[in-house]
Amino acid sequence: MTQLTWDTYAPVFAPVTTSFQSQMYSAAAGYLYGQVVDGGCGPCKLAPYLADCDPVTGYLGVDYSESMVQLGLETLRRLDQPQFKVQRSKIEEVSGEFHSAVSLQSYYSWDHPALVLRHLHSLLVDGGRLVLATANDQLDIHSLLHQASREWLLYPGWDSFADYNRRLAALPQGRFVSLDELVGELRDAGFSIVNAHTRYFQGGLSFVVAEKGPLSKHASGLAAI
Repeated sequence: MTQLTWDTYAPVFAPVTTSFQSQMYSAAAGYLYGQVVDGGCGPCKLAPYLADCDPVTGYLGVDYSESMVQLGLETLRRLDQPQFKVQRSKIEEVSGEFHSAVSLQSYYSWDHPALVLRHLHSLLVDGGRLVLATANDQLDIHSLLHQASREWLLYPGWDSFADYNRRLAALPQGRFVSLDELVGELRDAGFSIVNAHTRYFQGGLSFVVAEKGPLSKHASGLAAI
């Protein structure tokens, strides 16, 4: 989608968090610690799940859409977490050092995924962790929206939310790759895979936890989760 379309999508997307999405946010939050960078953060929907997460000491959300960033600022203002920030930037332009990186439902829209993954790798400390979740080639957006509509039946903005998500799932340039292909790209970028599965979004979401460098003993234990 064009930048204008992302900006238009922002106010439609921000108020709605389906149970499918909440499950993803909760799962991702459980793997993050220290200073966290959130690439393609949108309106910082992950941030509330991190606000009471003791291992997390700071958060930087990054998004290239001005409207998403403005809504993210409002999210963080309501959380009242001084160590949580958001900035308008491309992921590959972020600088700093982080213990954890996360990107949820952003990868499929990246023009240069290998570049972005290598940059995320460079931002992490040795042993740092990446959580990457993205819609895959098995996504059934119609089934997901049908299920989620039961939760949002009387919400006046639901039809717009559903329509935008159908358009996103039909993007001709969308990178809805298989889990195996995603894992391969992560390994090519220098990551070691801790855990990879498709248990969320009725099998339509690839969820991968990876680390920079050889797997730690702690990470080996996470692989069975």
